[in-house]
Amino acid sequence: MSALTKIFIVLLAVFSIAFAMSTVSFVSQTSNWRKLAEDYQSANQILETKMMNQSAAHAAEKANWLDARREHLRQTAELEGEFLDLQTDQSQLNADMAQLKSEKMSAEALARNLAGQLELASTARDNEQGQREKLQVRNIELEKRNLDLNERVNELTTRTVVLIEQQRQFEQQINILRAENEKLTTLTRRAASGEHHADSSEMVSPVEPVAGTPIRGRIIEVDGKLATISVGSADGVQENMMFVIYRGMEYIGDIKVTDVAPHTSAGTITRARGTPQLNDLVADETRFGMAG
Repeated sequence: MSALTKIFIVLLAVFSIAFAMSTVSFVSQTSNWRKLAEDYQSANQILETKMMNQSAAHAAEKANWLDARREHLRQTAELEGEFLDLQTDQSQLNADMAQLKSEKMSAEALARNLAGQLELASTARDNEQGQREKLQVRNIELEKRNLDLNERVNELTTRTVVLIEQQRQFEQQINILRAENEKLTTLTRRAASGEHHADSSEMVSPVEPVAGTPIRGRIIEVDGKLATISVGSADGVQENMMFVIYRGMEYIGDIKVTDVAPHTSAGTITRARGTPQLNDLVADETRFGMAG
């Protein structure tokens, strides 16, 4: 019960006593005191009933206040718990903030370091770009020189092919002249010895001359183990002759002639140490070592 309720009840009791005494004094002075006593008793019962109702109301209000107080205490405890949690979170946030500040300082130092490295790298890149431009200019000059050299090589190669062809033609003419010379020498010897017989001389075949230089040519076709070369019977090539295949200073293999035409021959590739290709050079094996 609150202090206000107690004061109210005390004042009510004092007023009730004062009212009762005043009523008794008044009734004693009147002629109808019994009726007044009965009225007083009825009023007193009504007053007691009101007081009981007010006490019950005050008790219910007190219970409500107690419940409200307990609820307030519970809420206060919850708020205090939340406050402690907030303090803990704030402490954690402060620690995180301090760590973030430290990381920020480290990141700023790293950024400054990276900026310095980037500046150095930019300077090095500029230097490298300058060197690259110089190298590109030099590369262009070298490519131009290379093109000029390639043109020169192609020109020399063409001239070499022409000279080889001319040499082959000269060798053919030399072989023909040697054959004619051999025939004339034979006829001259027979005429000098008196052994000239027209019938028998027509049946004698001229002796094939031995060339002083090897018969040279090149491969014009390759089909597996078969190859065709650019020299034939007009150059002095005969069946079963062996030709050496070479490319520069490299030995590639041999060709054994099996078919002879006037200006070309065909044969089988033997003892191959490499893969014969078009335009590889050939020379007859018999005289290759003597004439080079």
